[in-house]
Amino acid sequence: MSKPVDRRDFLRTTTIAAATAGLASLRSESQSPNAQATAATPLPTRELGKTGQRVSILGLGGEHTLSKEGTDAEAEAIIARALELGVTYFDTAQLYYPSEKYLGQGLKGRRDTVFLSTKIDPRDPEEAKPLIERSLTLLGTAQVDNLNIHRVRNLEDVDRITKKGGLLDLVHKMKDEGVCRHIGISGHYTAEALIALMRRGDFTFVLLPVNPTDTHMSPFESARREARSRGMGVIAMKVAARGRFFKECGVARMDGLLTYALSQDVDVAIVGAETVAHVEDNVRIAKSFQPMSTEAQHKLEEEMKPHTSIGNFYKPGGAGWLD
Repeated sequence: MSKPVDRRDFLRTTTIAAATAGLASLRSESQSPNAQATAATPLPTRELGKTGQRVSILGLGGEHTLSKEGTDAEAEAIIARALELGVTYFDTAQLYYPSEKYLGQGLKGRRDTVFLSTKIDPRDPEEAKPLIERSLTLLGTAQVDNLNIHRVRNLEDVDRITKKGGLLDLVHKMKDEGVCRHIGISGHYTAEALIALMRRGDFTFVLLPVNPTDTHMSPFESARREARSRGMGVIAMKVAARGRFFKECGVARMDGLLTYALSQDVDVAIVGAETVAHVEDNVRIAKSFQPMSTEAQHKLEEEMKPHTSIGNFYKPGGAGWLD
């Protein structure tokens, strides 16, 4: 968790920018437990990589309702309920607008109690720098806990990121200036690209896909192992394939998917939410978490194998894949 730092231009940047500008299942509301039952026990925590910090094993992702315009009231309720139930890890991105704005509003007065991570997408430093400043403004903070280089794609992309004077140099410079406490990377295209980038830089975190179909198509397990060998924190995403397991594959509940993800070698699983009830249901699963046996994991992987293309839609060759 971070205490915002003083930066000379923060208030000026905030004023100018303000003037100009994960995943829960698609199950029914009735499947979510009542508020009293959900709040009965604390959320388990895990240590974040080599930082020495502990955060809730469930994080709130910044897509879905939080990334939709005109959902101010719903987004406020989702963030407030997540905080109330003990979620301390919040993930968003520059591309998810208005997610950063909603989190800036929802975390006001609570910034010191949460771990806040965002992502930057452009590879051109001249384009990226003002967008990072805009992220700070929208989030209402002078410093984020983690800044991820977003959507690492392939080896050519790694070359663009790491070239002299490129995005990686900018991010390190901004870290030195106090913009972020840690630097991370995220990607769901190929494990090869993430591994290559890890070997060219010093990163604290990696954000990558973890679900039962990953093992059947260009798996990311090798990237998890590489990260751990470097002492990096591992953050799980695409736990339910952005809801496609529910919408297109007939999966009825989140329980097995989230339990599977948390049973891997990860620190946090981030899940977005459509409703407050989805937040409550995900918290229920996280609070009752017991590691899934290896046998049960293999069984779930085989059960989900027919849905491999859909479950890996974000990889080249996956169903509906677009770059």
